[in-house]
Amino acid sequence: MKRFFTKNLNVILCVIMFVSLIVTSVVGFNLTKGKNGVDATDYSVNGGRLTYNFDTAGEMQNFSLYGEFGSLPYHQAGKVYFRAVEEQKLILNGYTFTDVEIIAKVQTINDGGKFDGGLYIQASNAGNGMDKINAYNINIENEVGASTYTVKLHLFAQAWSGIKAEKSGITLKGAEVTLKAVVKSGILYVFADDMQNPIFNYSIGTDAGQIGFRSFYSPHMLDSLTITSPSITLDKAQLESLKTSALNMVNSGAYTDVSVSKLNSAISLANNATTATLVQEATIRLNKAIDNALIKRTFVELTELISEAEQITDGSKYTYNSFSTFTTALSYAKGLTSSSAEHDIALWYSELQLAKDRLVILAGV
Repeated sequence: MKRFFTKNLNVILCVIMFVSLIVTSVVGFNLTKGKNGVDATDYSVNGGRLTYNFDTAGEMQNFSLYGEFGSLPYHQAGKVYFRAVEEQKLILNGYTFTDVEIIAKVQTINDGGKFDGGLYIQASNAGNGMDKINAYNINIENEVGASTYTVKLHLFAQAWSGIKAEKSGITLKGAEVTLKAVVKSGILYVFADDMQNPIFNYSIGTDAGQIGFRSFYSPHMLDSLTITSPSITLDKAQLESLKTSALNMVNSGAYTDVSVSKLNSAISLANNATTATLVQEATIRLNKAIDNALIKRTFVELTELISEAEQITDGSKYTYNSFSTFTTALSYAKGLTSSSAEHDIALWYSELQLAKDRLVILAGV
């Protein structure tokens, strides 16, 4: 009897172990250990850091952009906008990663709006067209008006290759989600919002690849993207090029005192950039100072431009938004005097000229 009981107990234990292995294999993730059994209590990644807050359009130069039907993600008002009528991709250039931490702040059009997008990791061979990429995609998904969302791990190999892991029922906190992905020693850990523990993890291996963002037929806005990795090392080539451009602008004498002050401040930061993080911060500051620098204009030049602008009076010929922007700029420009600050005269000359150039004529007019 004892021998029979021992024998059957061994059989039961073997069955339990076998079932456990099947469940782990099929589900593909475990909340405390990855497939390789690594203890996953430390989710931090050391290394250099890149932060893109998209304060200026110049930051878009660091990314390749793709669209399913020809249109592309675009920069506006400190965010990257994705169109809701196609799949669009944004891929970071210049780096490939193995161990990496990525944090993205993603918004949709309003509370209760649709989410269907997220991070690419181990990406390569991205192209225009739906699913034209090799990558894992950590995707936020919900429907309009939903109070919860699902995070899914998709695999793409120039076509959709299936869902590898998912977690549903995550409470939606308004119109923004913070999505975080950590890859350590070949294991992917996925977090959302302020979670301290991962939603799920999955073994993706140690192949190096690019990172990026995917938007699938949803009105997403990418507010910021932060990447930390040992792969991020000191590279000052771009910084030195920007610094040279800024110095040339300062020495030209053509820009307002306010612009020159901001350029000099960014140049000083660049001169003291001794880490990858500081190099990236100085690069952003230089881009912003260069993009926003204003050429000096006299009050006489402004008055001449106002006279030209005042000849445009029939708003019915133009789109509402473009004509509204134009009339607002004209109003502010007319409010200045010969005693106004140099920078204000230059600013509203620039704004009025830009608004005039961007007037959109209605079709058929």
